[in-house]
Amino acid sequence: MKKQALLERIAGIQNLTASERKLARYFEQEFAALPFENIESLSKKSGVSKSSISRFATRLGYANFRTFLQEIRQNAANGLDSPLKRHALRVKKSDPVEALLHRHLQSVRTNLRLTLEQIKPGNFTRALELLCDENRRLFLVGCGGSGFLMGYCAMFMSYIRNNLTLLDGDSPDIAYRVARRKGNAVFLVMTTQRYANLSSTILRYAHERGHETILLTDSYSAPGLQYATVPLVVQIEGGGMFRTRGPALAVLEALISGMSARFGSEAPERLAAIEELNRLLGSYQVR
Repeated sequence: MKKQALLERIAGIQNLTASERKLARYFEQEFAALPFENIESLSKKSGVSKSSISRFATRLGYANFRTFLQEIRQNAANGLDSPLKRHALRVKKSDPVEALLHRHLQSVRTNLRLTLEQIKPGNFTRALELLCDENRRLFLVGCGGSGFLMGYCAMFMSYIRNNLTLLDGDSPDIAYRVARRKGNAVFLVMTTQRYANLSSTILRYAHERGHETILLTDSYSAPGLQYATVPLVVQIEGGGMFRTRGPALAVLEALISGMSARFGSEAPERLAAIEELNRLLGSYQVR
């Protein structure tokens, strides 16, 4: 939702209460910060109770405050949908060099908090159960920056379990690896703005053939979300040329940590085999 659209909705409400007028002023003055708020922080900063905020969101035409905030966040993401646009904005609003680290880490912290609030514990648990099922082949799918994170993920997951395949946008043989597999695989797909066509296509293909699908993305309106058995939606907003992938990486690392715990006695045996082969290959320098 753009600022003007929000103000128009507010203007269309008759007989605003004192709390609603206070919220309306806050929304107008602090609109740019709304994507990083939640109902608790908004209540504290505006001085309006959480119940009043929820009722105001309903009066604005939303099912609840969460739906209102999702639209605010989606609009913020759409307004910065390419590195070129983000770079242009960054040049106009450059910070002193000494402030860059602080600003970026503060942004990552905010995104991590929002991610923790919106990922349902049941979804995380279900995703972990699917990733630990070695009776199912596991496909990791990503393109661009998401592909690099899937590669990172694949390296560590391969220490823990067998039967794993990494698919990325540069793989010329994706169709040969995936086709004719029916109903017994798990696909972990990561895609964020700008959403890769390959990732959403593989997600739909897997779903339609009865496979289980886990989608790690940044929006509840992301392409292919309806094909996800388990959605894991993270926040990756920020003011730099590129969005932070910190929260997505943190969720992946949490899944890896959970997998290592669930495999119990089997993980050390596989780790030992990998380390022995690395020793024979002379893969690493020992000091």
